[in-house]
Amino acid sequence: MSLYSDLNAIAGDVLSTFGQIVTLRRRRSSDYDVATGQADDDPGIIYSGSAVVSKYPQKMVDGKSVMTGDVRVTLAATATMVEPVAGDFIDIGSRRYSVVQANPVDPGGEAVIYKLQARL
Repeated sequence: MSLYSDLNAIAGDVLSTFGQIVTLRRRRSSDYDVATGQADDDPGIIYSGSAVVSKYPQKMVDGKSVMTGDVRVTLAATATMVEPVAGDFIDIGSRRYSVVQANPVDPGGEAVIYKLQARL
């Protein structure tokens, strides 16, 4: 194992111990019918993982890049988790958030965690 593989395993253990299970949903391009302007009921591609969710400090909420209600999500980068991208959805508890920003923490080119900004 490399140092970064070890870090990935440690991060995954910490997030599964202190975090919660979340579901990342990625829509398929066929989920939206351009002719009708409607999305179909297909839930898309679903990935489950462990994450820690926190609110943004009030001083960071500027009403433009960070809105009231936005949350920070630290997501484990596991072998079964795809790299999140803006436009994905993440289910946290009973709420569905839209991923606004997604940034991998990838020292040495191997993702250890993903840091997300999510919005209701």
